[in-house]
Amino acid sequence: MNKKSIRIGLFTVLTLVATFLLVNFLKGNDFLKGSYTYHAQFEQVEGLNPASPVYIRGFKVGSLKGIEYNKSSNLFVVHISIKEDFEIPEDSRAEIFSSDILGGRAIRILEGNSPKPASEGAFLPGDIVPDALGNLMNSLEPLAEGANLLIADLRQSIGQINGIISDENTAQINQLLKGLNVTVNRMQAIAVSVQEEDIRNIVTNIHQISNHLDSTLLSTGQTIKNIEEITGQLSQAELDQFIQSLKSLSDGLQNPQGSVGKMMQTDDMHQAMLSLTNDIDSLIKKIEENPKKYLKISIF
Repeated sequence: MNKKSIRIGLFTVLTLVATFLLVNFLKGNDFLKGSYTYHAQFEQVEGLNPASPVYIRGFKVGSLKGIEYNKSSNLFVVHISIKEDFEIPEDSRAEIFSSDILGGRAIRILEGNSPKPASEGAFLPGDIVPDALGNLMNSLEPLAEGANLLIADLRQSIGQINGIISDENTAQINQLLKGLNVTVNRMQAIAVSVQEEDIRNIVTNIHQISNHLDSTLLSTGQTIKNIEEITGQLSQAELDQFIQSLKSLSDGLQNPQGSVGKMMQTDDMHQAMLSLTNDIDSLIKKIEENPKKYLKISIF
């Protein structure tokens, strides 16, 4: 074996070692420092891969070492490698979350409050946070349903409008529009025919009518004032005297001792009038039966 072959072999080995170290460095594996390994179980690991980063409080502290499926528990076991610089409390949790809006997933460690650190190879409780894109799609679903309902209502409304705008209704609408055009043209013709002088005369007449109304109101006010003055001139004593006179007249008419009272409240006057009427009727009958006895007529 010559020196050239040895050099080629050494170069190939060094290249492979450098490539291995570079790949692991890109994965977050630092061979110069030790690391702790923890495990977590999840129902699904969509978006994760062995190179997915691990964060603590937003800082990258490690990466995934691998993912295995546990048939007995029907869960996925994720192996997490964290740099030895970070000791996490034993009550810490592992959480899968969206690391970007494109659907990339990563793991973050939610540190607990226990003063005791988690032991090497410990199992951390696992949680899954819905990805941002999934949340966005879930929030858009109600909007999509509302848009579908709106589109259906619009289609129904358009169908009803199409039903209303039939050929017959279209003809009636056209006729109505023609009538409106004729009316507008007539109003424009009237507006053109009315001269500025006519408008001025109309305003003058309205002003005169307003003045007449003012005069009438003033006359009415003066009349009311005169009536108030006449009413004011009547003193309360005169009104009381007039009312007392009316009361005395009423009392006299109702007094049974007076002449009018006796006539109104006794039956003698009525009987006398009835007797006189009967006598007159009897006399008239006798005259009609024997007029010669009562009426004597002589000629010369």
